[in-house]
Amino acid sequence: MPTSHVAVPYGVDWHTVRRAEQRALERWDATREQPELKMVGIDEKYLGRRNMRERKFITIISNLETGEPIWIGAGRGQEAVNEWVRSLTDNQQSGIELFAMDMSGAYTTAVREHPRLRHAYIVHDPFHVMKRALEALDELRRATFFRAGSELRALGRGKRWLFLRARQRTTLEQREDLKVLLRGNRRLATAYQVIEEHGMTNSRAKSASTQGFAPTCCSRLWAFRVRVRIPLPRCPRCSPA
Repeated sequence: MPTSHVAVPYGVDWHTVRRAEQRALERWDATREQPELKMVGIDEKYLGRRNMRERKFITIISNLETGEPIWIGAGRGQEAVNEWVRSLTDNQQSGIELFAMDMSGAYTTAVREHPRLRHAYIVHDPFHVMKRALEALDELRRATFFRAGSELRALGRGKRWLFLRARQRTTLEQREDLKVLLRGNRRLATAYQVIEEHGMTNSRAKSASTQGFAPTCCSRLWAFRVRVRIPLPRCPRCSPA
């Protein structure tokens, strides 16, 4: 609820409402049982062009099990994460089982280089995984049609969007065009199928019918990444070391 929704009806100053809210939150936080920290989310937020602070980004650390932010610090990158880690006790550090973050190398380094955090899993959200996978598919598409003959190059000219669009968003005519393009190169067809499988698994992650299929799909995506030499995250549970 916005502060004004309390201040205006009751004729109370806006700052008075804010102070009362802050004190109520402090009393609640001091008396509640502190949740155990096992799953941590790390993200950054841009403060906007009009922000007058020297640092334009902040790093937000969240408890994924409760959904609440537990630490906010100026800046982004490895040093910001290290600053938060130093505020934890040794037992809190050792008790963390999983980190969820974007694909920033600085965040990954901060976790992997800390002796009491390196045991934790690192996972990435499906959006960033699929973004990298589609970049890999586009790279493979360019390489394939660059080496192809004039006939296949003419067929694939102007069809980049068709490879990157989700299959369920294409028309029957567009799917037929895609079949013709994929028929000309088995490697490209396999890559397209793997990414479509991964997208389907992500969209049905909570379905019992896809639980056994997910590790296989993850391994296939990792193998595809190795072949085309495009950086993709490796699932610690499903993919080979």
